[in-house]
Amino acid sequence: TSYAVVDTYSNLTGNNGRGVVVVNGIMYYTNPSSGNVFSYDTATHTNNGVLFNIGGSSSLSAIAFDGTNFWVNDYAGTNQAYLYSMTGALLKTIHLANAVGFSDGFEYFVQGGTPQLIANRGDGCCTNPTFYDVYDLNGNVVHNAFITVAGNSTGIAFDGTNFLASNIFASSISKYNGANGAFI
Repeated sequence: TSYAVVDTYSNLTGNNGRGVVVVNGIMYYTNPSSGNVFSYDTATHTNNGVLFNIGGSSSLSAIAFDGTNFWVNDYAGTNQAYLYSMTGALLKTIHLANAVGFSDGFEYFVQGGTPQLIANRGDGCCTNPTFYDVYDLNGNVVHNAFITVAGNSTGIAFDGTNFLASNIFASSISKYNGANGAFI
């Protein structure tokens, strides 16, 4: 809660990690130079290597956990996102209607009992402002430009109530109201 560093992980695969989710002490992560999802034991600091590969993808950005499965966002210039089981079985492929490619801000969340996805339209280094749209689990836009980050944003997280979005060139994080997308 203080944003103090409590641990540092090394010996990870890749050189530019994008997506991270921790489930039961195992960190699952992606990087934009691979179509693989990797795993890492946070207690023993052991890199477990490739968990599974997303066929046809050469680059992945964000990964999110819905309580059972992973949502993984393609970073290879498509507007695709994938639902995968924890054992690597493809369950669903969707197209994020407003994404223009290289989307790297992506998260699964539940609002008012409804599971949804939020994603930026493209790489935050190239769009200013950065728009985050809310989608249903089939890739249909539920709320256009739900969050507008004034600068460049490459990541978003949901804390159960509000959204936290990166401000990559300002080296900061902004908080947005989870119910209406307003800047806090």
